[in-house]
Amino acid sequence: MTIDPRTRRADCERIAREAGALLRSRFGDPGEVLGKGETADEIARMGDLVTEVDGLAEALILGRIAELSADAVVLAEEGGLTTPDGSRTDADPATAAEVWLIDPLDGTVNFAHGVPHFCTSIACWSNGEPVAGAVVDPMVGELFSFERHPDGSATAFHDGVEVELPDVRESHQTMLYVGGGGASLIPLIRAFRSWRRMGSATLALCWVGVGRCGAYVQPGLLNPWDWGVGAPFVQAVGGIVTDSGGLDWAAKLSGTTGMVAAPPRIHAAIADLAAAASASG
Repeated sequence: MTIDPRTRRADCERIAREAGALLRSRFGDPGEVLGKGETADEIARMGDLVTEVDGLAEALILGRIAELSADAVVLAEEGGLTTPDGSRTDADPATAAEVWLIDPLDGTVNFAHGVPHFCTSIACWSNGEPVAGAVVDPMVGELFSFERHPDGSATAFHDGVEVELPDVRESHQTMLYVGGGGASLIPLIRAFRSWRRMGSATLALCWVGVGRCGAYVQPGLLNPWDWGVGAPFVQAVGGIVTDSGGLDWAAKLSGTTGMVAAPPRIHAAIADLAAAASASG
């Protein structure tokens, strides 16, 4: 099965825009807000939220994918591993000829609290390799996307314009975006001008790719739908993506991972600090 990356990028962009319009129309009206998962720690559970709109956006995206490829596999934040009609499947996403990684609303906590900082992320992968993907920030109106060519090269786009690797600066001239927190991050934070916790790994990765921040560091717990577009986007512009220990990162479409994403010069400068922060928890 051959999937044309340019066509799939256009598909991802179109669907992400439509889902993003839904999110924007419901901003300030998230509907029912619930804590996800089962845990004895009620505070931790309530930090991982799902809203009525997450489900509506995911259903919209699944419907559009079904129109394109009813036999595809879907790995989505809310529905898990399914076919586009929502039926459960035991297919292996790492070997599937076509798998879609979907985060209908990345930044749910922001959305639920009326903070206009969230996005929709949709990626198409094949046999464990990225094909194309798109991220829409509906409140700003920005679109980030990529396509991976048959020769293994890739191109990233920002609002339809090809992205080149931004001018490489020293880490102290840029900002650090992190997922997580704690005292272990202090030495790493001190290597940068300032730092932020965005609440959306997807947007943070895209912002690394366009040079708005110098690095994104997440000690762990990133799912495939969190990085399905963002990591290939960073790589497409020549950035480096490793695990949180600074080691080679493999795109595993199951389980969770940590991540350090940055331009090569900054990545080399902070890899040891990021690894130490990850090791000390």
